[in-house]
Amino acid sequence: MGKGGKGAEKKTEKVSLKTGLIERNALTPAFRSVLREVFNRFDINQDKALCRDELEGFAKATQSGSEIGKDELKQLGQFFDTNTKGNLTLKGFEQMYLMQTNQQPEDTWRDLKNLGYSKSLELLGNRGTAGTGTGGTAVDMDTTTKAAMDEMRAALGELKLAPDSAGAHRRVAAALDALGRPEAAAKERRTADELEQKAAESTVAEQD
Repeated sequence: MGKGGKGAEKKTEKVSLKTGLIERNALTPAFRSVLREVFNRFDINQDKALCRDELEGFAKATQSGSEIGKDELKQLGQFFDTNTKGNLTLKGFEQMYLMQTNQQPEDTWRDLKNLGYSKSLELLGNRGTAGTGTGGTAVDMDTTTKAAMDEMRAALGELKLAPDSAGAHRRVAAALDALGRPEAAAKERRTADELEQKAAESTVAEQD
């Protein structure tokens, strides 16, 4: 197949990947609803904007990085809507994903998968099965998922206050497990193990 054929094939694939996310260069209502949930999930202090620490929590959750530099924050402010403090608003968050999805829809689907969403934009949470309470009664999936998201928000808040705490990383790992993201949870546990190892080595060095 010639270069023209491969180019057309790639373009068709990209258009296909945008299905359900963008229509007529605008976010679909379903995708906009998903972005609103994600934004609120990481807006720890609920001030309707994502600050640097909150963006780092989001980047870690999507496995797209962990640290947000000053230059990156400045770039966000240049391209997307921010508040007077330079923090990313919901409008800016939507603008960011509109641009990314237009250019690299596969990255958007990767983010959505890491955030616990299916190809049909449903939040899997406990992977579609109802939990069970202590009395053996099935718990409504929406309630279970909301509780898991609330715990994730609280865990990220603790991690923000104590980034070098192994316990904080283990709490985030447990929250990620509850949201059906074992790979990201394993990464947090490895970080916790490393922190505990460093603490143990430091203790031994002090005793010597």
